[in-house]
Formats: sequence, structure tokens, C-alpha cells
Amino acid sequence: MAYLTNREAAELMHVHPGTLTQWRNKGRGPKFIKLGDGKQPRIRYTDTDVKAWMDQYNMTPEARDKAGAVA
Repeated sequence: MAYLTNREAAELMHVHPGTLTQWRNKGRGPKFIKLGDGKQPRIRYTDTDVKAWMDQYNMTPEARDKAGAVA
């Protein structure tokens, strides 16, 4: 298990770091660890939590077609 910064987790997920921050502030996205309680606490994600969260959104081609996605 590796600990990832917000930037590293965002890179793994192929999203902008700001998007990941917004998701976190809205209660979305993968589990995270908050280190410290000052004005700038350090946020870390485990690679396993990020990958598990991403796995929730895996779709087969058939499921994607039913959802209305375009190939």
C-alpha cells in the first residue's frame, strides 16, 4: 500500500487535482486520510482506496450501451 498526495491520486484517476479536491469537499470520491487539523492539513489517499473507488465505475460494453454512453 502506498500513500498518495492529492496530485498523485488525481494523476492516477486522470482528473485535475482541483476536481479531486471538490469531490472531497462535497463528500464524493475515494476515502482519504487527513493528517493534522490546522489550516493546511495534509491529505493523503491510499492507492488501494483510489483503485477500489475507480473499480466501482468499471462498465462492460453492454452496460455502457444501456447507460447511453457513446463509444
